[in-house]
Amino acid sequence: MVAALAAGLAVASALPAGSAPLDATGPLGVAADKWIHAGGYAVLAAAVAATLGRRPGARVVLLVLLAVVGFGLGVEGVQAVLPWRDGAPGDAAANAAGAALALAAWWGRAALGERTGAAGQEADSG
Repeated sequence: MVAALAAGLAVASALPAGSAPLDATGPLGVAADKWIHAGGYAVLAAAVAATLGRRPGARVVLLVLLAVVGFGLGVEGVQAVLPWRDGAPGDAAANAAGAALALAAWWGRAALGERTGAAGQEADSG
């Protein structure tokens, strides 16, 4: 699943850009294309997290973030050399933001589960 998502992002990023008005302003005054970038990389990061399927430590979250952000930087680098595409620092930042938000949710969910599980165990033993 992760490989398929990564391949899909890479291929879609290498195709000639469509004529859709992606520079239109989206929510919070952020360009629509940045939301698409953030969403795509949030899904990729979430897929990696789901594949790992365990309670993440800070090191695991950081390594996944670095891997997904590194992939995004690589894709932007490829776009920079394609005559019909442009690699953009803003796109790379949106990729990183999407990945970071998904991983923060993964980590937060695991931490909440640990607290809830510990509280439930205390109630069961009392």
